Amino acid sequence: MEQSEKPETNTRKSLFSIVALLGILMLVIYGSPLLKEKLREYSDKKASEEQESAETEVSPQPQVPEALTQWLPLVTEQLPKLDNGSARYQLRHLRMNDDQSCLLLDLQEGEHGRPFDLILERDQFGRYISRDSDIPVKIYPPTEGH
Repeated sequence: MEQSEKPETNTRKSLFSIVALLGILMLVIYGSPLLKEKLREYSDKKASEEQESAETEVSPQPQVPEALTQWLPLVTEQLPKLDNGSARYQLRHLRMNDDQSCLLLDLQEGEHGRPFDLILERDQFGRYISRDSDIPVKIYPPTEGH
C-alpha cells in the first residue's frame, strides 16, 4: 500500500511542476510585450520631460538669499575669467554665515563641470579671500552707493 502512494505523490508533484512551468512560460510570453510597452512609454515620457526641461533651462539663475542680492553682480564680475573674457565659473548658490566671517560660493566650471564649494574668509580689510584653494578669488563687499 505504501508503494502505490509514492508513485501517486510523485506524479502529483510532477504535474504540479509542469503546471507551474507552463504558468511561468505563459506569463513570460504574454507579459513581456506588455512590459516592453510600459518600459517604452516610460522612457518616452522621461525623454520628453528631459527635453522640455532642457529647452526651458537656458541659463539657471543662481539661488541667492534676498539679503545678498546686492552681492550677486559683484561676485560674478570678480570671479576669474577665461582668456576671452567670459566667465570661467558659473555661480549656482551664494551664502554667508551668521557672523559674516565666511562667504560660501557654490560654483560650477563651465556648463557641464562638476559643482564645487569655494569658501571665502573675511580678512582684516573686509574683503573675502579664498584660502587653501587653487582658485584665487578676492571679493570686495558692496559699498553703500553700489
